[in-house]
Amino acid sequence: MPDDGEKSGSRNAWLYLAAATQFTTSPLAGGFVGYLADRHWRPHAATPIFALLGFLLGFIGGTINLVRILKVPARPK
Repeated sequence: MPDDGEKSGSRNAWLYLAAATQFTTSPLAGGFVGYLADRHWRPHAATPIFALLGFLLGFIGGTINLVRILKVPARPK
């Protein structure tokens, strides 16, 4: 039967995996939505303004969520 140390290590691993996934997918999703907005509203424009804006907003949102996920209070021993 696993002791508390193994459970804590497994919990931390899943927490870090969730943080990494959140941090990488937010900018990609924002950039993709911005790309779709550029194709819809600016089909002949040379600069991908909405894609860049979506990527930037996704990066900011991912950073905020990363801090929120990793700010779990430590349990006293």
